[in-house]
Amino acid sequence: MNEKAKVFVKYLPKYVTELGLSKMAENFGETISVRISRRLDGVSNGYGYVQFAKIESADEFIKGVNGQEIGGLFLLAEPFKPKEIKRNSTYSCFVENLSPIVSGEQITKLFSSYGKVNSTHVLRNTEGKCLSLTCVNFDSASNTTSTLSDLNNVSVDGSCLYVDQNLPKEEKQHRLDQLNLPVFPTRVIVRNLGSSVTSTKLASVFSNYGTVKNIEMLKVLGLAKVEFSSHAEAHRALRLNGTPLGETEMVVTSESDEIVSSTSSLLTSPDPNETSNQNSKSETFPRFERFTSFKSSPKSYQEALAKQPPPSSQQAPEQV
Repeated sequence: MNEKAKVFVKYLPKYVTELGLSKMAENFGETISVRISRRLDGVSNGYGYVQFAKIESADEFIKGVNGQEIGGLFLLAEPFKPKEIKRNSTYSCFVENLSPIVSGEQITKLFSSYGKVNSTHVLRNTEGKCLSLTCVNFDSASNTTSTLSDLNNVSVDGSCLYVDQNLPKEEKQHRLDQLNLPVFPTRVIVRNLGSSVTSTKLASVFSNYGTVKNIEMLKVLGLAKVEFSSHAEAHRALRLNGTPLGETEMVVTSESDEIVSSTSSLLTSPDPNETSNQNSKSETFPRFERFTSFKSSPKSYQEALAKQPPPSSQQAPEQV
């Protein structure tokens, strides 16, 4: 069988059967096999595969059913990619906030200025209008990087584009984890200190858990910041929480926890200066807040097309 004539179909309603998918595919040419992925209990996973006899039939099928609505879902059909040569997701980027009348040719022409475009999928509804989202696949990750920096804020048919890289799940999670990294992981905060406690006394107590680099004291508040040479030492020093020192018991916390706590309160507390209408708009349309900064001085479609970077002599990396 010719794998180039095989098509992957996604977003199938659960009730679609192999027979139903086969009848749909037969309108575009002879089929050899049709398979829908199912769970052990027989329920559809929402995607399947169609093997055509000819590559031309597969191409026509992709053009014909992409964006077609079935049961409230919009189908996505694309050439089948074996696991060993599946396209690297870092070569892809999502384009949002598209005009309903934008064409795939416009998007392809615009993005082709930044490298070879392998495919462009513009999702449309039953009336043929664009659903404000498309995926552009390049043959090189370097093309994706330059596109992100140049095509954000480009105006196409009156809408400012938002371009974002299609990252693997692991990379997305890594970036999210970076947001939660402690800012000062080597420092602890000590509260509830008595008036008789000195920095020398604190250094004597905390040095049992590591090398104390610095101590800042605010005696009026009964508070001190103790900095260690490593995060592990600062973490060990948290064991002193609740330990008596002088006439009181110390309250020891990580400064990173304090920062995360204060940041969370800022994010969750309403701004008293904001009007109720502004709050309502922010809560109802959070996804489109990122477009507000673009609309002040958008780049034009013609300006973007005029920027034709010289073709790179560097060969695209082999896809694995």
